[in-house]
Amino acid sequence: MQSFNRIGLGRKTDGLFKLMFNSIRLFLDEVKEDQIKIGESKVGGVPDLPVGVSWPIWNGNPLAFICQINLKRVKPFDEEKLLHPQGMLYFFYEASKQPWGFDPLDKGSTKVIYYNGDYSTLSRSIEPTNLPAGSRFKSCKLRFNREVTMPSYESFFIDMLELNQKELDIYSDYQIKSQEVNEEEQIYRLLGHADSIQGDMQLECQLVTNGLYCGDSTGYNDEKRKVLEADALNWRLLLQIDSNDEIGMSWGDLGRIYFWIREDDLQDGNFDNVWTILQCG
Repeated sequence: MQSFNRIGLGRKTDGLFKLMFNSIRLFLDEVKEDQIKIGESKVGGVPDLPVGVSWPIWNGNPLAFICQINLKRVKPFDEEKLLHPQGMLYFFYEASKQPWGFDPLDKGSTKVIYYNGDYSTLSRSIEPTNLPAGSRFKSCKLRFNREVTMPSYESFFIDMLELNQKELDIYSDYQIKSQEVNEEEQIYRLLGHADSIQGDMQLECQLVTNGLYCGDSTGYNDEKRKVLEADALNWRLLLQIDSNDEIGMSWGDLGRIYFWIREDDLQDGNFDNVWTILQCG
């Protein structure tokens, strides 16, 4: 609280503290697939799917397996208790065509599966024979740590605080410095605020999932925007995946993919409406 007072944001201290979201930072250790136990959290490789659950496809082609998260393992790091305390989350994405997520027609290019059954029913999948080479990634074990995140100065959360221009400039400098990382550092995270590359994504998620095209100004200028944007704050970051040439993941020009979920869906354990956006420099 003292730090916000010291830098000139004292009148917005309470609002800013409410926007300090806990995130679960993911750290990757590349290992051979057989060194990862079935049901453990990992990025790349192949998923450990439960009996009766098939590898998801879109437009007749298999999606790329991005990662799986053992929710029992991340429970100690989930300070806000936003995730279910047990089960598995599986993330898939169309990695060969890499849809940007600004077109309503991208629906289906992402699939998140939540399984809350017995871990003993999991078994290691076999890659589909028609899975493109660019959709196959080396396997990595995951380690976790807590990390407090602040929203970007471009975020709808910050708009809600109605900072004046001087305060916005101060906050922008504060947010950049407080989360400053080595430019070559890869940032993977569950929950928290996104490390955006091309600006805020909450409004884009809200508009595009309601049928508005956001690849240009069309959706943003649509008369429906004013009604829809009131719910933009309902969107929360679920997962952020960075580019990593060493394991074969490259999103656009060394960008990131962001899996977004509505807060009410997250509370209900409903992952059917997750939306993915790709950003790069």
